[in-house]
Amino acid sequence: GVDEVGGLVGMNYDADVESSYSTGNVTGIYNVGGLSGSNFWTCFTRNSFSSGSVTGTNNVGGLVGSIDTSPIYNCYSTANVNGSDNVGGLVGNSNYSGVTKSYSTGIVTGTGSNVGGLVGFDWDDAVSNSFWNTETSGQTSSDGGTGKTTAEMHDEATYTDLATIGLDETWDFVDNPFDDTEDEDIWDIDPEINNGYPYLTTLPLVGAVEEVIPNSSLLTPNLSNYPNPFNPATTITFDLNTELTENTEVHIYNIKGQKVDVLSFDSAQDDSVVWNAEKFASGVYFYKLNVKDSPIKKMVLLK
Repeated sequence: GVDEVGGLVGMNYDADVESSYSTGNVTGIYNVGGLSGSNFWTCFTRNSFSSGSVTGTNNVGGLVGSIDTSPIYNCYSTANVNGSDNVGGLVGNSNYSGVTKSYSTGIVTGTGSNVGGLVGFDWDDAVSNSFWNTETSGQTSSDGGTGKTTAEMHDEATYTDLATIGLDETWDFVDNPFDDTEDEDIWDIDPEINNGYPYLTTLPLVGAVEEVIPNSSLLTPNLSNYPNPFNPATTITFDLNTELTENTEVHIYNIKGQKVDVLSFDSAQDDSVVWNAEKFASGVYFYKLNVKDSPIKKMVLLK
C-alpha cells in the first residue's frame, strides 16, 4: 500500500506495540513509519526501536508516521527519514499523544513544512525528556525534544543526570547512574554497542528474531560470569526456576551482534555453564539466556 505503511504495523487501532523492532526500509505516501504507519486511539508504543530508512510524503517518521492519543515511551530510531510535510526523526505528526524518554539519530530531510530532528509537528507540546542528534540528523530544530551533539548522546549523564538541559525525569539505566533511582534497567549504554547510543536491554542485539522461553518470571537478575576478563574459559552463572523444562541455552554474540556460540544446559540441575573460547579471537563478547527479558551481559576475552 501507499498509505498507513510501517515496517511492522500499518494502521494500528487500539493495540499496544511493546518490545518490538523493525530494521528494514519502508516506502509509502501518507502516514509512513519505520515501525508503525499510524497509531490511533490509545495505542501505546513502549521499549521499541527502528532502523533502516523511511520515505514518504506527509506524516513520515523514523519510528511512527502519525500518532493520535497514542503515547510513545522508551523508544528510539536510527532510521534515515525523507518526506515533504510533517517529517521527524522519530515521529512525523503527533496529536494529543506525547513522546517520553525517547531519541532519534537518523538523517532527516523534507521539502515542505514541519520538518524536525525528533518530531515534525506536535499539536499539543507533549514531548518530554527526549532528544535528537543535531549533527547526524542535519536538523537544528524540532517541534519538541532537545537537540544534542553526538558526544552528548553518547554520554550516559545526558539521560540520567538532572543537570542535563531538557531532562527533568531520569531514564532507567542499568546500575542506576547519577540521579537514576529506578530499577527496571530498561536502558544501557556502551561505546561498542549500537554505535555508542543507548540501547534497550530486553531486545536482541541482532536483527533476527530468536525463539525464547516466554515466562520471564523463570529468571532472576543475577546473570554473570567469572573471571571477566578471561582466557580462555569463563563460567556463566544464573538462577532459574527448577520447574523449567524447556531447552535452556546461553547465547554468545560477538561485537557485531552476530551469534557465535550456543551453550545448552539442564535447567533443573545446573546453575552455571562454562564457555571455552579457545578457538575465538580476543575481544568483547555478549551473552544472554534464551528466556524472555533476559539481561544482556558483556565479557572480555584477553589472549
